Amino acid sequence: MAVTLAAMGLLPGLGGPGGASAADLDTAASQVASGLGSLALETLAEEPPEPGEAAWERWARLRAQALRQKGAVEELGRFAESVPESASAELRRWVRLQAAEAELEAGSPAQARRRLARLVAAHPGAPEAPQWLRQIYRAYAAEGRWQDAATALRRHREVEGGGPPEESSVATEQARILMRAGEEEDALALLGEEPRHPEGRPLRIRLLASLDRTGEAYEEAQAWAEESGNPQPGRAWRLVADLAGEQEGLDARVAALERALQEGVPQPAAVVERTWEAYLQLGELLGSEEELPAGEDAAWIERADELGGPQGRALLAHVALLGGSAEARTDARLRLARELEEAGLDGTASLLYRKGPAFEGGEALSPLVRVHLGRIAQAGERLEDALYWMDRVEELPEEVKAAPWWLTRARLRVRLGRYAAGAEDLERILDEPGRLSDSQFRQQFLQVAFDLQQAERYATALEVFRGVYEAVEKDKARRELLYWMGECRAGLGEHREAANLFLRSAAHRPGSVADRWGRTARFQAARSLAKARRTEEARRLFRDLLGTGTASQDRAIQRRMNRLMGEAVEDSERP
Repeated sequence: MAVTLAAMGLLPGLGGPGGASAADLDTAASQVASGLGSLALETLAEEPPEPGEAAWERWARLRAQALRQKGAVEELGRFAESVPESASAELRRWVRLQAAEAELEAGSPAQARRRLARLVAAHPGAPEAPQWLRQIYRAYAAEGRWQDAATALRRHREVEGGGPPEESSVATEQARILMRAGEEEDALALLGEEPRHPEGRPLRIRLLASLDRTGEAYEEAQAWAEESGNPQPGRAWRLVADLAGEQEGLDARVAALERALQEGVPQPAAVVERTWEAYLQLGELLGSEEELPAGEDAAWIERADELGGPQGRALLAHVALLGGSAEARTDARLRLARELEEAGLDGTASLLYRKGPAFEGGEALSPLVRVHLGRIAQAGERLEDALYWMDRVEELPEEVKAAPWWLTRARLRVRLGRYAAGAEDLERILDEPGRLSDSQFRQQFLQVAFDLQQAERYATALEVFRGVYEAVEKDKARRELLYWMGECRAGLGEHREAANLFLRSAAHRPGSVADRWGRTARFQAARSLAKARRTEEARRLFRDLLGTGTASQDRAIQRRMNRLMGEAVEDSERP
Protein backbone atom coordinates (compact mmCIF):
# COMPACT_ATOMS: atom_id res chain seq x y z
CA MET A 1 0.00 0.00 0.00
CA ALA A 2 2.85 2.42 0.86
CA VAL A 3 4.36 1.92 -2.59
CA THR A 4 1.02 2.68 -4.24
CA LEU A 5 0.49 5.85 -2.17
CA ALA A 6 4.03 7.00 -2.84
CA ALA A 7 3.55 6.56 -6.55
CA MET A 8 0.46 8.74 -6.32
CA GLY A 9 2.38 11.41 -4.42
CA LEU A 10 0.10 11.10 -1.38
CA LEU A 11 2.63 10.22 1.33
CA PRO A 12 4.25 13.22 3.12
CA GLY A 13 7.86 13.75 2.05
CA LEU A 14 7.54 11.53 -1.04
CA GLY A 15 7.10 13.16 -4.43
CA GLY A 16 5.02 11.54 -7.10
CA PRO A 17 5.28 12.01 -10.82
CA GLY A 18 4.52 15.70 -10.35
CA GLY A 19 7.64 16.43 -8.27
CA ALA A 20 7.31 17.91 -4.76
CA SER A 21 4.06 16.97 -3.09
CA ALA A 22 1.66 19.48 -1.58
CA ALA A 23 2.76 18.18 1.82
CA ASP A 24 6.40 18.98 0.96
CA LEU A 25 5.48 22.52 -0.01
CA ASP A 26 3.25 22.95 3.05
CA THR A 27 6.17 21.84 5.23
CA ALA A 28 8.53 24.29 3.51
CA ALA A 29 5.96 27.08 3.85
CA SER A 30 5.66 26.47 7.60
CA GLN A 31 9.48 26.52 7.89
CA VAL A 32 9.69 29.81 6.00
CA ALA A 33 6.92 31.26 8.18
CA SER A 34 9.02 30.33 11.24
CA GLY A 35 12.14 31.99 9.81
CA LEU A 36 13.89 28.66 9.16
CA GLY A 37 15.14 29.43 5.66
CA SER A 38 18.02 26.91 5.68
CA LEU A 39 15.71 24.08 6.73
CA ALA A 40 13.17 25.11 4.10
CA LEU A 41 15.83 24.98 1.39
CA GLU A 42 16.65 21.41 2.38
CA THR A 43 12.97 20.45 2.15
CA LEU A 44 12.58 22.16 -1.23
CA ALA A 45 15.70 20.47 -2.61
CA GLU A 46 14.46 16.94 -1.96
CA GLU A 47 12.35 16.54 -5.13
CA PRO A 48 11.97 19.89 -6.89
CA PRO A 49 9.30 20.11 -9.58
CA GLU A 50 10.16 20.93 -13.18
CA PRO A 51 9.31 24.37 -14.62
CA GLY A 52 5.87 24.22 -16.15
CA GLU A 53 4.51 21.78 -13.56
CA ALA A 54 1.59 22.94 -11.46
CA ALA A 55 3.60 23.16 -8.21
CA TRP A 56 6.63 24.95 -9.68
CA GLU A 57 5.56 28.56 -9.16
CA ARG A 58 4.71 27.97 -5.50
CA TRP A 59 8.03 26.14 -5.12
CA ALA A 60 9.88 29.07 -6.74
CA ARG A 61 8.29 31.61 -4.38
CA LEU A 62 9.20 29.55 -1.33
CA ARG A 63 12.76 29.07 -2.58
CA ALA A 64 13.20 32.82 -3.11
CA GLN A 65 11.87 33.57 0.39
CA ALA A 66 14.09 30.90 1.94
CA LEU A 67 17.20 32.19 0.15
CA ARG A 68 16.47 35.71 1.36
CA GLN A 69 15.99 34.49 4.93
CA LYS A 70 19.27 32.61 4.79
CA GLY A 71 21.08 35.70 3.52
CA ALA A 72 22.16 33.93 0.32
CA VAL A 73 22.03 37.19 -1.67
CA GLU A 74 24.19 36.16 -4.64
CA GLU A 75 22.40 32.83 -5.00
CA LEU A 76 19.04 34.62 -4.89
CA GLY A 77 20.26 37.00 -7.61
CA ARG A 78 21.26 34.10 -9.85
CA PHE A 79 17.94 32.38 -9.18
CA ALA A 80 16.05 35.56 -10.12
CA GLU A 81 17.80 35.68 -13.48
CA SER A 82 17.22 31.96 -14.09
CA VAL A 83 13.41 32.05 -13.78
CA PRO A 84 12.30 30.85 -17.23
CA GLU A 85 10.17 32.87 -19.63
CA SER A 86 7.53 30.13 -19.35
CA ALA A 87 6.82 31.29 -15.77
CA SER A 88 4.21 33.97 -15.25
CA ALA A 89 5.36 37.58 -15.72
CA GLU A 90 4.12 38.42 -12.23
CA LEU A 91 6.34 35.72 -10.69
CA ARG A 92 9.41 36.83 -12.64
CA ARG A 93 8.94 40.42 -11.46
CA TRP A 94 8.32 39.34 -7.88
CA VAL A 95 11.47 37.18 -7.62
CA ARG A 96 13.61 39.98 -9.08
CA LEU A 97 12.18 42.41 -6.55
CA GLN A 98 13.07 39.96 -3.77
CA ALA A 99 16.63 39.82 -5.08
CA ALA A 100 16.89 43.63 -5.26
CA GLU A 101 15.55 44.11 -1.74
CA ALA A 102 17.97 41.49 -0.42
CA GLU A 103 20.86 43.33 -2.09
CA LEU A 104 19.73 46.61 -0.59
CA GLU A 105 19.53 45.05 2.87
CA ALA A 106 22.97 43.47 2.42
CA GLY A 107 24.62 46.84 1.71
CA SER A 108 24.79 46.64 -2.10
CA PRO A 109 22.51 49.55 -3.07
CA ALA A 110 24.06 50.17 -6.50
CA GLN A 111 23.52 46.57 -7.54
CA ALA A 112 19.95 46.65 -6.23
CA ARG A 113 19.27 49.92 -8.04
CA ARG A 114 20.48 48.57 -11.39
CA ARG A 115 18.27 45.50 -11.02
CA LEU A 116 15.26 47.68 -10.17
CA ALA A 117 15.96 50.07 -13.05
CA ARG A 118 15.81 47.15 -15.47
CA LEU A 119 12.41 46.21 -14.03
CA VAL A 120 11.08 49.76 -14.46
CA ALA A 121 12.42 49.99 -18.02
CA ALA A 122 10.95 46.63 -19.02
CA HIS A 123 7.57 47.05 -17.28
CA PRO A 124 6.85 50.81 -16.85
CA GLY A 125 3.12 50.32 -16.42
CA ALA A 126 3.27 47.34 -14.07
CA PRO A 127 1.26 47.61 -10.84
CA GLU A 128 4.48 47.07 -8.88
CA ALA A 129 6.19 50.10 -10.47
CA PRO A 130 5.62 52.41 -7.43
CA GLN A 131 7.24 49.81 -5.19
CA TRP A 132 10.24 49.53 -7.54
CA LEU A 133 10.64 53.30 -7.65
CA ARG A 134 10.47 53.51 -3.87
CA GLN A 135 13.31 51.02 -3.58
CA ILE A 136 15.28 52.96 -6.20
CA TYR A 137 15.16 56.21 -4.23
CA ARG A 138 16.07 54.26 -1.09
CA ALA A 139 19.06 52.79 -2.93
CA TYR A 140 20.23 56.26 -4.03
CA ALA A 141 19.85 57.46 -0.43
CA ALA A 142 21.90 54.51 0.83
CA GLU A 143 24.63 55.56 -1.62
CA GLY A 144 24.48 59.16 -0.35
CA ARG A 145 23.35 60.43 -3.78
CA TRP A 146 20.70 62.74 -2.40
CA GLN A 147 19.91 64.73 -5.56
CA ASP A 148 19.35 61.49 -7.51
CA ALA A 149 17.28 60.14 -4.62
CA ALA A 150 15.09 63.25 -4.70
CA THR A 151 14.62 62.89 -8.47
CA ALA A 152 13.62 59.23 -8.11
CA LEU A 153 11.34 60.20 -5.24
CA ARG A 154 9.51 62.78 -7.38
CA ARG A 155 8.97 60.21 -10.11
CA HIS A 156 7.67 57.75 -7.50
CA ARG A 157 5.20 60.34 -6.20
CA GLU A 158 4.01 61.12 -9.75
CA VAL A 159 3.29 57.43 -10.36
CA GLU A 160 1.46 57.24 -7.02
CA GLY A 161 -0.71 60.23 -7.87
CA GLY A 162 1.21 63.07 -6.23
CA GLY A 163 -0.50 63.02 -2.83
CA PRO A 164 1.25 62.67 0.54
CA PRO A 165 2.03 59.09 1.67
CA GLU A 166 -0.53 57.44 3.89
CA GLU A 167 2.11 55.88 6.13
CA SER A 168 3.75 58.36 8.50
CA SER A 169 7.05 56.44 8.41
CA VAL A 170 7.20 56.81 4.61
CA ALA A 171 6.43 60.54 4.81
CA THR A 172 9.25 60.99 7.33
CA GLU A 173 11.65 59.00 5.18
CA GLN A 174 10.82 61.05 2.09
CA ALA A 175 11.07 64.34 3.97
CA ARG A 176 14.54 63.40 5.20
CA ILE A 177 15.66 62.68 1.64
CA LEU A 178 14.33 66.03 0.42
CA MET A 179 16.04 67.84 3.28
CA ARG A 180 19.38 66.18 2.49
CA ALA A 181 18.90 67.19 -1.14
CA GLY A 182 18.48 70.83 -0.06
CA GLU A 183 14.71 70.95 -0.69
CA GLU A 184 13.70 71.99 2.85
CA GLU A 185 10.42 73.72 1.91
CA ASP A 186 9.13 70.63 0.11
CA ALA A 187 10.29 68.43 2.99
CA LEU A 188 8.44 70.60 5.52
CA ALA A 189 5.27 70.60 3.43
CA LEU A 190 5.42 66.82 3.16
CA LEU A 191 5.65 66.40 6.94
CA GLY A 192 2.77 68.74 7.70
CA GLU A 193 2.23 70.66 10.93
CA GLU A 194 1.72 67.64 13.17
CA PRO A 195 3.84 64.68 12.04
CA ARG A 196 2.52 61.37 13.33
CA HIS A 197 5.75 59.41 13.18
CA PRO A 198 8.09 59.67 16.24
CA GLU A 199 10.96 60.84 14.00
CA GLY A 200 8.77 63.38 12.25
CA ARG A 201 8.62 65.87 15.11
CA PRO A 202 12.38 66.43 15.54
CA LEU A 203 12.82 66.46 11.77
CA ARG A 204 10.19 69.19 11.40
CA ILE A 205 11.91 71.27 14.11
CA ARG A 206 15.29 70.99 12.38
CA LEU A 207 13.70 71.92 9.06
CA LEU A 208 12.20 75.05 10.62
CA ALA A 209 15.60 75.99 11.99
CA SER A 210 17.30 75.39 8.64
CA LEU A 211 14.76 77.75 7.02
CA ASP A 212 15.70 80.52 9.51
CA ARG A 213 12.38 80.10 11.33
CA THR A 214 14.33 79.69 14.57
CA GLY A 215 11.65 81.18 16.82
CA GLU A 216 9.07 78.67 15.63
CA ALA A 217 11.60 75.86 15.89
CA TYR A 218 12.45 76.78 19.49
CA GLU A 219 8.81 77.01 20.53
CA GLU A 220 8.00 73.63 18.97
CA ALA A 221 11.07 72.03 20.55
CA GLN A 222 10.12 73.43 23.96
CA ALA A 223 6.56 72.19 23.61
CA TRP A 224 7.79 68.75 22.53
CA ALA A 225 10.19 68.54 25.48
CA GLU A 226 7.48 69.43 28.00
CA GLU A 227 4.83 67.26 26.39
CA SER A 228 3.35 64.68 28.73
CA GLY A 229 4.07 61.14 27.60
CA ASN A 230 6.91 62.13 25.29
CA PRO A 231 8.95 58.91 24.85
CA GLN A 232 12.13 60.85 23.98
CA PRO A 233 12.36 63.70 26.52
CA GLY A 234 16.18 63.69 26.63
CA ARG A 235 16.41 64.03 22.88
CA ALA A 236 13.83 66.81 22.93
CA TRP A 237 15.72 68.81 25.57
CA ARG A 238 18.95 68.38 23.63
CA LEU A 239 17.20 69.88 20.62
CA VAL A 240 15.98 72.77 22.79
CA ALA A 241 19.60 73.34 23.85
CA ASP A 242 20.75 73.40 20.22
CA LEU A 243 18.25 76.15 19.45
CA ALA A 244 18.50 78.06 22.75
CA GLY A 245 22.02 79.30 22.16
CA GLU A 246 20.77 81.88 19.67
CA GLN A 247 17.11 82.26 20.55
CA GLU A 248 16.96 82.37 24.34
CA GLY A 249 20.54 82.78 25.52
CA LEU A 250 22.99 80.77 27.56
CA ASP A 251 20.71 80.44 30.62
CA ALA A 252 18.15 78.47 28.66
CA ARG A 253 20.83 76.46 26.94
CA VAL A 254 22.37 75.38 30.24
CA ALA A 255 18.96 74.48 31.68
CA ALA A 256 18.06 72.43 28.59
CA LEU A 257 21.34 70.52 28.63
CA GLU A 258 20.87 69.74 32.31
CA ARG A 259 17.38 68.39 31.60
CA ALA A 260 18.63 66.35 28.64
CA LEU A 261 21.16 64.58 30.87
CA GLN A 262 18.57 63.97 33.56
CA GLU A 263 16.07 62.48 31.13
CA GLY A 264 18.66 60.34 29.38
CA VAL A 265 20.34 60.71 26.00
CA PRO A 266 22.36 58.37 23.80
CA GLN A 267 26.09 59.04 23.99
CA PRO A 268 25.84 61.18 27.14
CA ALA A 269 29.58 61.97 27.18
CA ALA A 270 29.15 64.40 24.28
CA VAL A 271 26.28 66.17 26.05
CA VAL A 272 28.27 66.28 29.31
CA GLU A 273 31.13 68.01 27.51
CA ARG A 274 28.74 70.52 25.95
CA THR A 275 27.18 71.18 29.38
CA TRP A 276 30.53 71.99 30.98
CA GLU A 277 31.36 74.25 28.02
CA ALA A 278 28.02 76.04 28.43
CA TYR A 279 28.62 76.39 32.19
CA LEU A 280 32.00 78.00 31.55
CA GLN A 281 30.66 80.35 28.89
CA LEU A 282 27.80 81.47 31.10
CA GLY A 283 30.07 81.67 34.15
CA GLU A 284 32.59 83.87 32.36
CA LEU A 285 29.79 86.08 31.04
CA LEU A 286 28.26 86.46 34.51
CA GLY A 287 31.65 87.01 36.11
CA SER A 288 32.28 89.88 33.71
CA GLU A 289 28.80 91.37 34.11
CA GLU A 290 28.90 91.08 37.91
CA GLU A 291 32.52 92.32 38.02
CA LEU A 292 33.54 89.36 40.13
CA PRO A 293 37.26 89.56 40.90
CA ALA A 294 39.32 86.89 39.15
CA GLY A 295 40.84 84.41 41.58
CA GLU A 296 38.57 85.32 44.51
CA ASP A 297 36.70 82.03 44.62
CA ALA A 298 34.76 82.88 47.77
CA ALA A 299 33.13 85.86 46.02
CA TRP A 300 32.10 83.67 43.09
CA ILE A 301 30.61 81.05 45.40
CA GLU A 302 28.79 83.68 47.46
CA ARG A 303 27.25 85.19 44.31
CA ALA A 304 26.30 81.70 43.09
CA ASP A 305 24.33 81.14 46.29
CA GLU A 306 22.51 84.45 45.75
CA LEU A 307 21.63 83.79 42.10
CA GLY A 308 20.68 80.10 42.25
CA GLY A 309 19.27 78.31 39.22
CA PRO A 310 21.30 77.80 36.04
CA GLN A 311 23.24 81.03 36.63
CA GLY A 312 24.27 80.04 40.13
CA ARG A 313 25.25 76.57 38.95
CA ALA A 314 27.30 78.07 36.12
CA LEU A 315 29.32 80.15 38.63
CA LEU A 316 29.85 77.07 40.81
CA ALA A 317 30.94 75.04 37.77
CA HIS A 318 33.44 77.78 36.89
CA VAL A 319 35.04 77.51 40.33
CA ALA A 320 34.74 73.69 40.30
CA LEU A 321 36.95 73.61 37.20
CA LEU A 322 39.10 76.74 37.45
CA GLY A 323 39.17 77.59 41.16
CA GLY A 324 42.48 78.79 42.50
CA SER A 325 42.76 76.28 45.35
CA ALA A 326 41.95 72.60 45.80
CA GLU A 327 39.77 73.51 48.77
CA ALA A 328 37.70 75.96 46.73
CA ARG A 329 37.32 73.49 43.86
CA THR A 330 36.15 70.76 46.24
CA ASP A 331 33.69 73.12 47.91
CA ALA A 332 32.27 74.24 44.56
CA ARG A 333 31.95 70.67 43.29
CA LEU A 334 30.07 69.61 46.39
CA ARG A 335 27.81 72.66 46.22
CA LEU A 336 27.10 72.07 42.52
CA ALA A 337 26.08 68.46 43.22
CA ARG A 338 23.76 69.60 46.02
CA GLU A 339 22.25 72.37 43.89
CA LEU A 340 21.51 69.91 41.10
CA GLU A 341 19.98 67.45 43.55
CA GLU A 342 17.69 70.13 44.99
CA ALA A 343 16.63 71.03 41.43
CA GLY A 344 15.64 67.41 40.78
CA LEU A 345 18.68 66.86 38.57
CA ASP A 346 20.50 64.19 40.57
CA GLY A 347 21.16 62.08 37.47
CA THR A 348 22.71 65.11 35.80
CA ALA A 349 25.04 65.62 38.76
CA SER A 350 26.32 62.06 38.53
CA LEU A 351 26.86 62.19 34.77
CA LEU A 352 28.64 65.55 34.90
CA TYR A 353 31.28 64.17 37.24
CA ARG A 354 31.36 60.61 35.92
CA LYS A 355 31.69 61.56 32.23
CA GLY A 356 33.30 64.99 32.61
CA PRO A 357 36.74 64.99 30.94
CA ALA A 358 38.30 66.89 33.85
CA PHE A 359 37.38 64.30 36.48
CA GLU A 360 38.78 61.05 35.04
CA GLY A 361 35.67 59.02 35.76
CA GLY A 362 35.45 60.56 39.23
CA GLU A 363 38.99 59.66 40.28
CA ALA A 364 39.93 63.36 40.43
CA LEU A 365 37.12 64.10 42.91
CA SER A 366 37.60 64.26 46.66
CA PRO A 367 36.18 61.39 48.77
CA LEU A 368 33.58 63.75 50.22
CA VAL A 369 32.18 64.59 46.77
CA ARG A 370 32.09 60.89 45.85
CA VAL A 371 30.26 60.10 49.07
CA HIS A 372 27.64 62.72 48.31
CA LEU A 373 27.20 61.56 44.71
CA GLY A 374 26.66 58.02 45.99
CA ARG A 375 24.05 59.22 48.44
CA ILE A 376 22.03 61.23 45.96
CA ALA A 377 22.14 58.39 43.43
CA GLN A 378 20.83 56.00 46.07
CA ALA A 379 18.08 58.43 47.04
CA GLY A 380 17.06 58.52 43.37
CA GLU A 381 16.95 54.70 43.22
CA ARG A 382 19.78 54.68 40.68
CA LEU A 383 21.49 51.76 42.38
CA GLU A 384 24.16 50.97 39.78
CA ASP A 385 25.12 54.62 39.75
CA ALA A 386 25.19 54.78 43.55
CA LEU A 387 27.47 51.77 43.77
CA TYR A 388 29.75 53.23 41.10
CA TRP A 389 30.50 56.16 43.41
CA MET A 390 30.55 54.15 46.63
CA ASP A 391 33.07 51.71 45.17
CA ARG A 392 35.41 54.63 44.62
CA VAL A 393 35.50 55.62 48.28
CA GLU A 394 38.43 53.85 49.93
CA GLU A 395 39.08 56.09 52.92
CA LEU A 396 36.04 57.76 54.40
CA PRO A 397 36.16 61.49 55.17
CA GLU A 398 35.98 62.43 58.83
CA GLU A 399 32.52 63.93 58.31
CA VAL A 400 31.05 60.52 57.38
CA LYS A 401 30.11 57.93 60.02
CA ALA A 402 31.83 54.72 59.04
CA ALA A 403 29.45 51.95 60.15
CA PRO A 404 26.28 53.24 58.43
CA TRP A 405 28.29 53.92 55.27
CA TRP A 406 29.80 50.41 55.10
CA LEU A 407 26.40 48.91 55.84
CA THR A 408 24.72 50.90 53.06
CA ARG A 409 27.38 49.88 50.58
CA ALA A 410 27.21 46.23 51.69
CA ARG A 411 23.48 46.10 51.09
CA LEU A 412 23.83 47.72 47.66
CA ARG A 413 26.57 45.30 46.68
CA VAL A 414 24.49 42.31 47.74
CA ARG A 415 21.38 43.60 45.96
CA LEU A 416 23.41 43.98 42.76
CA GLY A 417 24.96 40.50 43.01
CA ARG A 418 28.37 41.54 44.38
CA TYR A 419 28.11 39.12 47.29
CA ALA A 420 31.76 38.71 48.25
CA ALA A 421 32.34 42.48 48.19
CA GLY A 422 29.23 43.01 50.31
CA ALA A 423 30.50 40.47 52.85
CA GLU A 424 33.81 42.36 53.06
CA ASP A 425 31.95 45.52 54.09
CA LEU A 426 30.04 43.57 56.74
CA GLU A 427 33.33 42.22 58.07
CA ARG A 428 34.58 45.78 58.51
CA ILE A 429 31.68 46.36 60.85
CA LEU A 430 32.21 43.06 62.69
CA ASP A 431 35.80 44.09 63.37
CA GLU A 432 34.31 46.51 65.90
CA PRO A 433 31.55 44.46 67.61
CA GLY A 434 30.39 47.40 69.72
CA ARG A 435 28.62 48.80 66.68
CA LEU A 436 26.08 45.96 66.89
CA SER A 437 24.94 46.87 70.40
CA ASP A 438 22.33 49.18 68.91
CA SER A 439 19.32 46.95 68.14
CA GLN A 440 18.08 49.07 65.22
CA PHE A 441 21.48 49.05 63.54
CA ARG A 442 21.79 45.32 64.22
CA GLN A 443 18.47 44.65 62.47
CA GLN A 444 19.61 46.64 59.44
CA PHE A 445 22.88 44.71 59.46
CA LEU A 446 21.06 41.37 59.66
CA GLN A 447 18.84 42.35 56.74
CA VAL A 448 21.89 42.15 54.50
CA ALA A 449 22.49 38.61 55.72
CA PHE A 450 18.86 37.80 54.93
CA ASP A 451 19.45 39.21 51.42
CA LEU A 452 22.40 36.84 51.10
CA GLN A 453 20.16 33.96 52.18
CA GLN A 454 17.55 34.99 49.65
CA ALA A 455 20.25 34.90 46.98
CA GLU A 456 21.21 31.38 48.20
CA ARG A 457 24.65 32.56 49.30
CA TYR A 458 24.34 30.44 52.40
CA ALA A 459 28.04 30.11 53.23
CA THR A 460 28.55 33.88 53.20
CA ALA A 461 25.37 34.49 55.21
CA LEU A 462 26.46 31.84 57.74
CA GLU A 463 29.71 33.67 58.36
CA VAL A 464 27.83 36.93 58.89
CA PHE A 465 25.37 35.34 61.35
CA ARG A 466 28.26 33.68 63.18
CA GLY A 467 30.05 37.01 63.48
CA VAL A 468 26.96 38.68 64.94
CA TYR A 469 26.44 35.75 67.33
CA GLU A 470 29.91 36.30 68.75
CA ALA A 471 29.27 40.03 69.07
CA VAL A 472 25.96 39.99 70.99
CA GLU A 473 25.11 38.73 74.46
CA LYS A 474 21.31 38.92 74.63
CA ASP A 475 19.72 35.48 74.84
CA LYS A 476 16.84 36.33 72.51
CA ALA A 477 19.19 37.61 69.81
CA ARG A 478 21.49 34.59 70.11
CA ARG A 479 18.71 32.01 69.83
CA GLU A 480 17.44 33.77 66.68
CA LEU A 481 20.93 33.76 65.23
CA LEU A 482 21.32 30.04 65.92
CA TYR A 483 18.09 29.43 64.02
CA TRP A 484 19.23 31.47 61.01
CA MET A 485 22.58 29.70 61.07
CA GLY A 486 20.64 26.44 60.99
CA GLU A 487 18.77 27.64 57.89
CA CYS A 488 22.10 28.37 56.20
CA ARG A 489 23.44 24.90 57.04
CA ALA A 490 20.26 23.37 55.66
CA GLY A 491 20.65 25.43 52.49
CA LEU A 492 24.17 24.04 52.14
CA GLY A 493 22.83 20.50 52.45
CA GLU A 494 24.56 20.01 55.85
CA HIS A 495 21.43 18.64 57.51
CA ARG A 496 23.05 17.06 60.58
CA GLU A 497 24.78 20.34 61.48
CA ALA A 498 21.56 22.23 60.73
CA ALA A 499 19.64 20.00 63.17
CA ASN A 500 22.19 20.68 65.89
CA LEU A 501 21.83 24.45 65.43
CA PHE A 502 18.03 24.27 65.43
CA LEU A 503 18.13 22.24 68.64
CA ARG A 504 20.49 24.73 70.26
CA SER A 505 18.08 27.51 69.26
CA ALA A 506 15.15 25.58 70.75
CA ALA A 507 16.93 24.84 74.01
CA HIS A 508 18.39 28.30 74.43
CA ARG A 509 16.90 30.19 77.32
CA PRO A 510 13.98 30.68 77.65
CA GLY A 511 13.23 27.43 75.80
CA SER A 512 10.67 24.75 76.39
CA VAL A 513 8.60 22.40 74.26
CA ALA A 514 5.59 24.68 74.65
CA ASP A 515 7.63 27.75 73.68
CA ARG A 516 6.48 28.93 70.25
CA TRP A 517 9.98 29.73 68.98
CA GLY A 518 11.33 26.53 70.46
CA ARG A 519 8.53 24.52 68.88
CA THR A 520 9.36 25.92 65.44
CA ALA A 521 13.08 25.28 65.95
CA ARG A 522 12.43 21.68 67.03
CA PHE A 523 10.21 21.13 64.02
CA GLN A 524 13.01 22.34 61.73
CA ALA A 525 15.48 20.13 63.61
CA ALA A 526 13.22 17.12 63.01
CA ARG A 527 13.01 17.93 59.30
CA SER A 528 16.80 18.24 59.06
CA LEU A 529 17.30 14.92 60.90
CA ALA A 530 14.89 13.25 58.51
CA LYS A 531 16.90 14.60 55.56
CA ALA A 532 20.08 13.35 57.25
CA ARG A 533 18.48 9.86 57.34
CA ARG A 534 18.28 9.96 61.15
CA THR A 535 14.75 8.61 61.00
CA GLU A 536 14.32 7.45 64.60
CA GLU A 537 15.55 10.73 66.09
CA ALA A 538 13.35 12.70 63.70
CA ARG A 539 10.26 10.66 64.64
CA ARG A 540 11.00 11.17 68.32
CA LEU A 541 11.15 14.92 67.91
CA PHE A 542 7.96 14.98 65.82
CA ARG A 543 6.19 12.81 68.43
CA ASP A 544 7.23 15.19 71.23
CA LEU A 545 5.74 18.09 69.27
CA LEU A 546 2.28 16.49 68.99
CA GLY A 547 -0.26 18.28 71.14
CA THR A 548 1.87 21.42 71.62
CA GLY A 549 0.34 23.37 68.72
CA THR A 550 -2.88 23.67 66.78
CA ALA A 551 -4.90 20.78 65.35
CA SER A 552 -3.75 21.58 61.81
CA GLN A 553 -0.11 21.58 62.97
CA ASP A 554 -0.64 18.19 64.60
CA ARG A 555 -2.06 16.82 61.37
CA ALA A 556 0.97 18.10 59.42
CA ILE A 557 3.33 16.47 61.94
CA GLN A 558 1.42 13.20 61.78
CA ARG A 559 1.70 13.16 57.99
CA ARG A 560 5.45 13.61 58.25
CA MET A 561 5.68 10.80 60.80
CA ASN A 562 3.69 8.51 58.51
CA ARG A 563 5.97 9.38 55.62
CA LEU A 564 9.03 8.62 57.74
CA MET A 565 7.48 5.29 58.72
CA GLY A 566 7.00 4.40 55.05
CA GLU A 567 10.59 5.34 54.24
CA ALA A 568 11.84 3.21 57.13
CA VAL A 569 9.90 0.18 55.81
CA GLU A 570 11.36 0.71 52.32
CA ASP A 571 14.87 0.90 53.77
CA SER A 572 14.37 -2.35 55.74
CA GLU A 573 13.17 -4.18 52.63
CA ARG A 574 16.19 -3.22 50.56
CA PRO A 575 18.69 -6.12 50.16
